[in-house]
Amino acid sequence: MYKFLLLTMKNKNLLIALMMILIPMTGLGQIYQRPVNLLIHAGLHGNWLNPDEIIPAGGRTRLGLSAGLRMDYNFHQHFSFSWGAGFVQAGGNVIYADGLFVDLDDRLDSLPRGSQVTYRTSMLDIPLAMKLQTNRIGYTRYFVEAGLDPLIRLKSTIDVDYEDLKNEPFTEGIPVFNLAYHAAVGLRYSFTRLLGFQVSLFYKNTFLDFTKEHAKQPADNIRLNQAGISLALTFL
Repeated sequence: MYKFLLLTMKNKNLLIALMMILIPMTGLGQIYQRPVNLLIHAGLHGNWLNPDEIIPAGGRTRLGLSAGLRMDYNFHQHFSFSWGAGFVQAGGNVIYADGLFVDLDDRLDSLPRGSQVTYRTSMLDIPLAMKLQTNRIGYTRYFVEAGLDPLIRLKSTIDVDYEDLKNEPFTEGIPVFNLAYHAAVGLRYSFTRLLGFQVSLFYKNTFLDFTKEHAKQPADNIRLNQAGISLALTFL
């Protein structure tokens, strides 16, 4: 018993996560007229950076992963409000035709023309969306979704081909906060009254500049784009 209590105290974060899952399932999910669905999702997406200036050029697409929790509040037969939290891997490549100043965590460095910079970052994603869904066709509902995604940077690094920099910490070069919009289409299949499976295709684009320039660096506006697939288990 003592060992179990000790193990429980060491894993209090896991307990908190379980409570976040169990409370909606045992409480809100019992409101039949206004059901709440819990989704545990994971996804694979392509990332690319799209500069709106001529000088920097976007590079190749990079793959990223995402995972998290979502809740759908079905306030109408065909409409629901969706919110949640998750972790997202993002980034991409940019080729700079002009020289570039990079504000690394321990120093300020300058790069020559033609340098290719690879950005990698992990972010906390807090999606807020409206979902429109069809009537049930057999065991399936189809839906479309649109919403906003506040993004909070957790960690970021860069690679630079010219100076052979690999996984260099780069917290000064990526803003802490960003805001994106997303759109998605998909379907939800019900195995039972309480359990289902959802698959969706989505596209996401940031409103704000993905990079943060040093004072010596000419301003640019680089947007993060994502497109991919998301799979989810749905409860209630």
